[in-house]
Amino acid sequence: MNPAGGSQEHTLFELCKEFKCLPSQIEKEEATTIDSFIVILDEQRRQEIAERDRIERENKLRTMS
Repeated sequence: MNPAGGSQEHTLFELCKEFKCLPSQIEKEEATTIDSFIVILDEQRRQEIAERDRIERENKLRTMS
């Protein structure tokens, strides 16, 4: 349970924060369910970063014009 090389503790914290639950609740879930959630969260993060980068590039182009 460590997306993108993060520690297990950090991953557990992120899952609890995202799903507003306790670590004991996460630990009761099936590993395949947790893995699926991690994949989804990683993809959301990747999309957010890509969107932020796109906006930054557009802003740079506007200031250069």
